[in-house]
Amino acid sequence: MNAITRSRFGFYQNASLRRKIALVMGLGGLLVTIVMVGIAYTWSQQLILANVNLIQKLLVHQEARDIELRIESAVALAKSLASNTVTANALGDSQSRSNYLKPLFAGQKLPFGKAEIFLTDFQGDIVVSSGAAGENGDQSQYVSLARRTINQGQSVAQLVYQENGEIPIFLVTFPVVYRLTGQTEGVLFLRIPLASLVEGRKASPHQLGLLSGDHQFLAGAIGGVDLLQTSEALELPDPMQKLDISVVIAQDRGVALRDLDMLVLVFLVAATFLFMGIVVISRVAARFLSSPLIYLT
Repeated sequence: MNAITRSRFGFYQNASLRRKIALVMGLGGLLVTIVMVGIAYTWSQQLILANVNLIQKLLVHQEARDIELRIESAVALAKSLASNTVTANALGDSQSRSNYLKPLFAGQKLPFGKAEIFLTDFQGDIVVSSGAAGENGDQSQYVSLARRTINQGQSVAQLVYQENGEIPIFLVTFPVVYRLTGQTEGVLFLRIPLASLVEGRKASPHQLGLLSGDHQFLAGAIGGVDLLQTSEALELPDPMQKLDISVVIAQDRGVALRDLDMLVLVFLVAATFLFMGIVVISRVAARFLSSPLIYLT
C-alpha cells in the first residue's frame, strides 16, 4: 500500500510547477463540471415531473368533468322518462306498451356506448328497453333492486359486479309513479357499463381509469410498475355520489422522463466542451503563474 501511495504521489511530487498547477486546476474544473451536470440533470428531472403532475391534474379534471356531464345528461333523460305520464299510464296496458313505450324507448340515445334504459314492472320483469342487453341479459339481478326502489320510493344506485369477471355495471333506478293513485307501478333502470365511461379517448401517453372508494380498479387501462398517478373524485348526482368513484390519470415514469435522455446527451456534450475549455484555460493559467516563479528561481 505504501508503494502504491508513493507511486501515486511520486508523479505529482516530481512534476514541474507548471504541470502541478495545470493538474490541480484541471481536477478542480472536472469536479465543478460533474457537480454542474448533476445539478442540471436533477433540476431538469424535477421540472419534468412537476410539469407532468400539472398536466395530469388538468387532464384528470377535464376527464372527470366530461364524465360528470354525460352522466348528468343520461340521468336527466332517465328522470324525464320516469316522470312522463305516458310511461306510467302505458305500463299497465299491454297494448299501450307496444304502441307507446317501445317507440318511445327505441328513440332514446344515451351519451355512452352500450348503455341503455329499460323499464320494469313492480315485480322486476323487464317491459321495454332501449337496447337488447336488458332484454337478453339475466333479469334476476334487477328484481331485488326494483323491489328495493319500490319499498323506499326513491332512486337507488348500485355497482353490479359480473360473475364472469367482466367490468362492473352502473345501475341507477327511478320509480315510476302513477299520479292518480300515487303508487309506484314500475321502475326505470339506467344501465351504464363502466367501460363505456373511459372508452373513445384519443391516443395519449396518459392512461385513464376508474377507481372505487377503496382504491379497487373498476375500468380503464392502467398498468405498469412505476406510475405517476393523479386522481379526482366524480361529483355525481344522488344517489350515485354514495358510490364514491374516482377518475385516475397515470403515466409510466420512464415514458415521462424519456425526453430527459436527450437532455443527458446534451449535458454530456456540453460537459465535454466545458472540460476541454477548462483544460486549455488551466494550461494557460499554469504557464502564466509559473513563468515568473521559474524565472525568479
